[in-house]
Amino acid sequence: MPKLKTILPSKKIILILGVLGLYIFITTKVITYSSKYQEQEEVLTGRIISYSLKEDKITLIIKGKEKVQAIYYLNPNEENYWFKVKLGSYVRLTGNFKKIKNNTVPNTFNYKKYLYNKHIYFNFIIKKIEILKEGNIFYKIKDYGYKKILNRDYPEFLLAFIMGDKSLIGEDIKESMQINGTMHLLSISGMHVSLLVSFVSKFFKRSKFRYALFFLLSLFYIFWVGFPVSVLRVMLYLFLKKINDQKELNYSNKQLLILTMFILLIINPFYFYDYGFWYSYLITYGLFVNQDTLKGNYFISILKVSWLASIFSLPITALMNYEINLVSLLANVIMVPFVSLIVFPISLISFIISNHLWKLVVFLLLKISLFFSYFKLLINIPKLPMVLIILYYLIAFKKRKKKYVLLILILVINGLINKINPNFTYYFVDVGQGDQSIIISPYQKEVVMIDTGGNKNTDYIGKNTILFLKSIGITKIDYLILSHGDYDHLGESFNLVANFKVKNVIFNQGSYNELEQSLINILNKQKINYYQNLAKITLKDYQIYFLNNEITKDENEDSNVLYLAYQNYNFLLMGDAGITREEAILKKYNLPPITFLKVGHHGSKTSSGKNFLAQIKPQYSLIGVGENNVYHHPNEEVLKSLASSHIYRTDLEGTIKITIHNQNMQITTYPP
Repeated sequence: MPKLKTILPSKKIILILGVLGLYIFITTKVITYSSKYQEQEEVLTGRIISYSLKEDKITLIIKGKEKVQAIYYLNPNEENYWFKVKLGSYVRLTGNFKKIKNNTVPNTFNYKKYLYNKHIYFNFIIKKIEILKEGNIFYKIKDYGYKKILNRDYPEFLLAFIMGDKSLIGEDIKESMQINGTMHLLSISGMHVSLLVSFVSKFFKRSKFRYALFFLLSLFYIFWVGFPVSVLRVMLYLFLKKINDQKELNYSNKQLLILTMFILLIINPFYFYDYGFWYSYLITYGLFVNQDTLKGNYFISILKVSWLASIFSLPITALMNYEINLVSLLANVIMVPFVSLIVFPISLISFIISNHLWKLVVFLLLKISLFFSYFKLLINIPKLPMVLIILYYLIAFKKRKKKYVLLILILVINGLINKINPNFTYYFVDVGQGDQSIIISPYQKEVVMIDTGGNKNTDYIGKNTILFLKSIGITKIDYLILSHGDYDHLGESFNLVANFKVKNVIFNQGSYNELEQSLINILNKQKINYYQNLAKITLKDYQIYFLNNEITKDENEDSNVLYLAYQNYNFLLMGDAGITREEAILKKYNLPPITFLKVGHHGSKTSSGKNFLAQIKPQYSLIGVGENNVYHHPNEEVLKSLASSHIYRTDLEGTIKITIHNQNMQITTYPP
């Protein structure tokens, strides 16, 4: 300890940081880790170390040769089957291993990397569960608590506050609390640990075993809530602080906090890639740096804490959502004391004894959260480069009055990075079985989206698109062109219109179907211009021509077929138009050889006729298609016909990005 004491305050801290950084780099990047299981295996045996129930499935984390995420999809008559599953039980699962895939849309959540950092390399799809042996007493206690909570009112909130499990929180509630910046209140944090410390201090203050009791209770509590890094940080900090006080080592709070960070990163260097880890440490360190400014009455203090927490968490929040809501400051001032002084204590009581007061406080919590989510003062913050994040925190941790001006300047510079991009960029976005194209002019002068994709069973596609656009600083769409009225081409239009300033919407020719009419009703309410039967639209750097102006009674055949050229490269986007329409276009227009063909109807045999392809001679062919889709797209004959071109498929390559600048072209893919 004395040697450590002389190192921490000195310049040698730089050397320690360097060694730690090298250690993290080697153990997480140089060394690669792979699974001990083979994909063809059909049996998985191990202990259930956690589980969660969501909608129609149970998700288990199994500890066998390594951790595996196992998923069991429930049948309607099996809704109580999961009660047979118990924490700590040894089980034999029959099913199939399934590879986890990368995100295929840039700057969106990478689930594969997230699980990799938790040392999980496979999903396992369960067909059959056999219980071999029950768990030990600690797991039985935890499982009893879990099942007890699920029989209470509002179990989703009890699980969050008592056990740190947010899996049952509905998406609408999550969205509401994410908008108003209060989602962190549902996470296990220092507030929970403080209550535990207060309990031990009060009831065991005269016992000579109080420190041993605190240590044992701490270990069980960490196990109880699932080893979250926020709790590990607080527990380790309190342990070191107790030693610091007793031994009179005179370390400052900041030094102890840094020491806990070093220890946790040495134990598990993959914490370095955990947003929650940095969120917890950066806010706490920021509050320690500014602790002398937190004086005042309770609510003034809460306001100051909320303001500082917002400042120190801003880059992390921006990396997750690419925007901040200024209303969150006020929302936290109201909700932090409400949750810490009322909701959380009552949740503990409700865990022990069912009571009506719990219903009331949750009702109020939901109403307050919903109220604040109505008010949005959103500021878009595109993806921050690491150099700007480091510069931001170097300034933020300084005690200077003018530092806020510099922090704002950093955010302004970040916002301008995409605005000064001279490239013409075309994205063919992976939306599964559907189409979506995004065209961004140089310097982001104009943004055109062609189709939106759509899946009736999930809004995952729309959320990914929204997140991606915000990540590159796009908040408006000049033209939303819809090839035709099928859901897989315009289904996410409703989300786009709700989240972005859309200036103009262009439909295909012919009468509007029911889905299109529903969208038009929204466009009318928001006073958004919409058109159909256009010949062309003129933009600042190029023009888009509409080649299909004939009206039939077939939605696919009536698809908008688009042609555009930029510098020496041209694009032909066929929508879902079929062979008959292709031949009509050949007769009407003298098309040049096409650089990029957006293949018609997802590579179906109804499109991409041999004569048509022979005439336009596409150099690159883009096919929007879902993995293992029920339509068996793309058709094998169509692929043979396209063989002379370079074929890019979204199910294999993910999103395809085409960048053009100074007559040069580059293609980037984001494979699963």
